[in-house]
Amino acid sequence: MTDGSMAEPDRLPPRTARDRAVRALLALLVLALAAMWIYAWVFAPRGDPDRISDQAWADAAEARCAIASEVVTAVPVEQDDAQRRADDVDAVTGALAAMVDDLGATLPKDPDDADTVARWLDDYEIYLDDRREFSAGLREDPTTRFEVTAVENRQITAVIDRYADVNGMQSCMTPGDVT
Repeated sequence: MTDGSMAEPDRLPPRTARDRAVRALLALLVLALAAMWIYAWVFAPRGDPDRISDQAWADAAEARCAIASEVVTAVPVEQDDAQRRADDVDAVTGALAAMVDDLGATLPKDPDDADTVARWLDDYEIYLDDRREFSAGLREDPTTRFEVTAVENRQITAVIDRYADVNGMQSCMTPGDVT
């Protein structure tokens, strides 16, 4: 019966082009997020990018670094006489420089490993330059403080030490003989 007393049901307004565009954009966003998580869970590389695959090289590096570490512990770091302290810093720096040279002469065979090791050794060279500047500064001013280069808002020693730690080369970490 349609006598006009019954109210007509509410009808939804037709979808506009804007509504369709918003829905399509939201659908694309959901698909993009799903694709990102699928990639992260299934396809993304695993592990630490600093870890080298050549464990034999890491073991040999650890052995070489242990030799330098013995020199570091054998050198008494003079605190009262700036000239002697500079000499001590130079002695340790020389042992570390020889270690870095030796490690650089025997890079891993894998190109990716060789690249990360070379970058690590480049960082070590920067640290050695910091030590050299410190000892030279001590010879001119006994109040000179040791300053370490920052890389990406972190001290370069943190970068060097993390790489050594990740690869099981604890003897290759920077020594704490100067502060």
